[in-house]
Amino acid sequence: MTSELEQAKELANINGIDVKKTEILLQAIEEVFHCSISKKYKIIFYLATTGFYSSEDIANIFNHSRKNINSDFNKNLGQYLKLYFELEDNERVGITSLRRIMFNKGYMESSGFEKRISQQLKSKRIHSGETHLN
Repeated sequence: MTSELEQAKELANINGIDVKKTEILLQAIEEVFHCSISKKYKIIFYLATTGFYSSEDIANIFNHSRKNINSDFNKNLGQYLKLYFELEDNERVGITSLRRIMFNKGYMESSGFEKRISQQLKSKRIHSGETHLN
């Protein structure tokens, strides 16, 4: 039987996240900052990278306080991601912003979801008579 963490990784992978690269990222964070990221926060990380789950959804999944889920995520992982990526002071690494940050930092596979959408749009242009493809 597949573990919850493996299921979360698979869901992230299906949605374009380069799971191997993110595993290396999480390991590097643990080494650089001498911290241990719990299985719970790794699962939250992978679920958040899918872009399908709000912080309230994740709080419900883990029976966690909706009021505290964002600050707890930041304390257990977000602050380290912000430091590792050397983000600006005003940039926030939260559950809802994680997918955008991972995309901007190159942790999305080129064969991921966005590429499939792009291909579908290109196909629609061809079928609608538009022949000027980039």
